[in-house]
Amino acid sequence: MKKNGLFTATKGKNGEWKVSKTKLSANKYKELKKIFSELNKDGRTNEENSVIEDRAKNQRGLINCGPKW
Repeated sequence: MKKNGLFTATKGKNGEWKVSKTKLSANKYKELKKIFSELNKDGRTNEENSVIEDRAKNQRGLINCGPKW
């Protein structure tokens, strides 16, 4: 990424996607490196992960709320 840049995708007005290679400045590279270092293996921040985990716990609770005979 530092030497070669990265691929970016943009959606055109007609709905087609265009993929191109984008060269990064030294500052942009440092910014992205910091952002990536704060993400977990799923590409989420701790805050995003907590929200998803809470949602999953709530859904499991709804599934398990039937009668216990």
